[in-house]
Amino acid sequence: YEIHEFLGEGSYSKVYRATTDKHPGVNFAVKRYKIQKSTQKWIDRCLLRELRIACTVRHPSIIEAFAGIKSESEAYLVLQYAPNGSVNTYLKKLPSIEYVKERKVREWASDLFGGVAYLHNSEICHRDIKCDNFLLTQQKKPLLADFSFACMAEQADTRFDCMVKTICG
Repeated sequence: YEIHEFLGEGSYSKVYRATTDKHPGVNFAVKRYKIQKSTQKWIDRCLLRELRIACTVRHPSIIEAFAGIKSESEAYLVLQYAPNGSVNTYLKKLPSIEYVKERKVREWASDLFGGVAYLHNSEICHRDIKCDNFLLTQQKKPLLADFSFACMAEQADTRFDCMVKTICG
């Protein structure tokens, strides 16, 4: 993958737009984690869990992950590119006199609730639902992204009935 411009960052990673000769004309988002200074506990419990969850979920309202790659010093998650950024960024860019129509908000909510329901039916809890984690496609369809704090039900003591005990929240 050839890394292009910086798109954004979170607490543990930076995201870049990328391309590859294998898929000419297609953009990807590459989430890059610096793991040299990370604890082994964080790598085992948080990073590997995010890579595993992101690469296994498949739903039209969830950002698609194509590959997870880990080396000694870095890890990468290759994702579907959402050129319109987050819902939060999109809303902030709207002129003050403009707003998103109720019909569009209902459509977005329906899509996103479908994605969350899919996760819960798959025994996955996202645990970081916010406008920054809803990314917009070229057609402004929202996709749920960022599984940094997600967990699988088997990681909880008794499914989702109890507090999930992880070092990532």
